[in-house]
Amino acid sequence: MKSFGDAEAPFNLSKLVPASKFTYFANTDLGEYMRPQMDNVSIGGIPSEVDGPPFPKHLGVFLTEPSIWIGHAAVDDHTKAHAMDSEADGWNDDYTPIIFACDQWEVNYTDTFNFTSGFQKYNIADWDYKRKIIDTTWTSWTNESTDGTADGNVAEPEKNCVSPRNDYARYRRIAAYHSLGLRLREKLLGNVKVQGSVVADGSITTTNLLERHESLPVHHFRQHVRRVYEDLIISLLSDSQLLVVAWAADPSKLSGTGIGGEDTNYQCERRRKANFFDYGWPVLVAVYAVSFVVASIGVYYGIDVMSSDGNNAQRVMTFSAIAGATKKVPVGEVEKRDIKIRCFPTDERTYEFRAELEG
Repeated sequence: MKSFGDAEAPFNLSKLVPASKFTYFANTDLGEYMRPQMDNVSIGGIPSEVDGPPFPKHLGVFLTEPSIWIGHAAVDDHTKAHAMDSEADGWNDDYTPIIFACDQWEVNYTDTFNFTSGFQKYNIADWDYKRKIIDTTWTSWTNESTDGTADGNVAEPEKNCVSPRNDYARYRRIAAYHSLGLRLREKLLGNVKVQGSVVADGSITTTNLLERHESLPVHHFRQHVRRVYEDLIISLLSDSQLLVVAWAADPSKLSGTGIGGEDTNYQCERRRKANFFDYGWPVLVAVYAVSFVVASIGVYYGIDVMSSDGNNAQRVMTFSAIAGATKKVPVGEVEKRDIKIRCFPTDERTYEFRAELEG
């Protein structure tokens, strides 16, 4: 990759394995906003009264938004060991060097939030890219600035630079975007090289963009970089002190302290966890069918036994009848004498139970 738009790549594939030793290399600060802007400043970057007013025209101006240039080595399988130096087998075949670049754009996201049990998840369904944050191209750096500031960056076209003097509201919005972009670029800064062993340096080592085996960039690295930036944006919404300043139904309207209404309602799906039983109807029918057959057989044999005893009618099954049956055991319709249960001690057993008929 030699260029990205009108910008030239700050390094080439000779920086990466197998031509060199780097498996990850990032350049993320070409054209970065100079801090402080002038040599003589007080707390907060406020210029000294000695230097103005009038102050330099480019004081506080965002000349450009630095592009992110990343070179990394891709491998087919992260679980396998790879060559650690140029003398090892597989050095020229294990790695595939890749260079890519990206700019920061203003994007309209279509997002789905899921907030369950105190944990927030989200899924980006669509990206509508509007415009670049600052539509300029960084060209060079000079150590001797001629515009009265300490910023030696040169960017073109100058008319697209963002100044607080022209449109203060837009300047504030671009400053917010720039701060988010700066945070991302700081996280991506660093390098990883192999020289007999893995040597990793920089903030990139604190992210989940490098696998832990050999600190190689993860698969689909570009998509993961975009996801990191989206995580930064969404993290703003997890702040309990965040004041919502726009209606989701119409972001162009500020919410402020408005009470809302039908025209500000926004589709929201609310869910809760609950326990439900999902019956398997084939299994359920089979179990009940077998139970019915077994019960029917029991009823049949019960009726057969009653018939063999000469009983054609079912006994009363009330509680009082059952309680009475446990105290007295009738022999049948013919024998009406009561039966007593007595206990006699014997030599062989502790007790022996006998039934004696009264009368």
